[in-house]
Amino acid sequence: MMVLSIGLPGLFTDWGEAVIAALIGRTYGPPQFILANTLDAIAETVIVSEADDIVVAVRQPDARLRKALLASVKPMVVFLDDPTRSALYLVATHAHSVVAAVRIISGCCVTLMAFGRAENALVLNPGRDGADLPGTVRALASHLGLAITEPGIADIVAECASACPEPFLAAAGQASDDAITGSLRATFEGLTERDRAILDETLGTYTEAFAGRPFGKLVWPRDLFGIADAPAEAAMRDIDIAGRARCLVFGPYMQVFAGNWKARMVLGFSTETVGVPFTVDVATNERIAHTTITPDSAGVYEVNLDFTIEDPDRAVEIRVWIERPAFEGHIAVGFVSLTPGPALVPQAASVDEYLGGRLSA
Repeated sequence: MMVLSIGLPGLFTDWGEAVIAALIGRTYGPPQFILANTLDAIAETVIVSEADDIVVAVRQPDARLRKALLASVKPMVVFLDDPTRSALYLVATHAHSVVAAVRIISGCCVTLMAFGRAENALVLNPGRDGADLPGTVRALASHLGLAITEPGIADIVAECASACPEPFLAAAGQASDDAITGSLRATFEGLTERDRAILDETLGTYTEAFAGRPFGKLVWPRDLFGIADAPAEAAMRDIDIAGRARCLVFGPYMQVFAGNWKARMVLGFSTETVGVPFTVDVATNERIAHTTITPDSAGVYEVNLDFTIEDPDRAVEIRVWIERPAFEGHIAVGFVSLTPGPALVPQAASVDEYLGGRLSA
């Protein structure tokens, strides 16, 4: 048999896939695991594999693989782990920076939603299903069409405890730092206050949504943006505009759901920038929206842009350009917030509604 496992990287997904392997192993023998995000990677492994039973583990599938998986009738399990803890998991186990981790996890959140609506998908989340591990093992066995006795369920729960030797706390109703336990707690406590804020600001909306609350706005702090004159440096300081017309700020290369969005960018301008025209634009592989702002005094300004994303696989970039040479002056980036219009998920009141009540069933 072949089972499709799609989930955020994290402890709950690790545990769930260990349970899937144990269930299959009791009936057919140990399955082969394939961890892949492209159709070619899966095909290459399956062609040379001698295994009869395969678990395909997917984290962030590309467009071709996503289309193929959605067309498949194979049993599918979707693990909606807590996004904040998933980012911490990447920091702890893969040595990612917090900024790199939130980019990866936000992209995974976007692609995951397509699978949660599939008729052949069992949707699991730690807030509900982590509180009843025997019941979750039972649900997985039923979904996969595998017979299991109550003593067998107890054995699997004990056997798979090593895959995640800590409880799954429901994140609902808790601050993100209160929902972090066990091995991830040490990683969280080792972060700077700024890194903790990046986690909360960037992934907080997804965390709330996966807990069944309405989908709110996304926030991209200035830590995610780069200074064009010093690309390796985050836009955490005043940016000197002296010089030729050019790009000043770029980033954050984040994926968002397909649909209509309203971006609000907060920028600060020094006295020397008065009368100097600047352009703020939104781009994927090409410019899709732009507006011009010419400060009439020093201060903080809000720039608003409406744009539409047709392909959620393309990362979004927001840039700031100076349109003519300048002798002196500085700008500063505050943050960007994105409010969804009639986009993919926000057509429903919450992710739970979008998934047909599968989070609360």
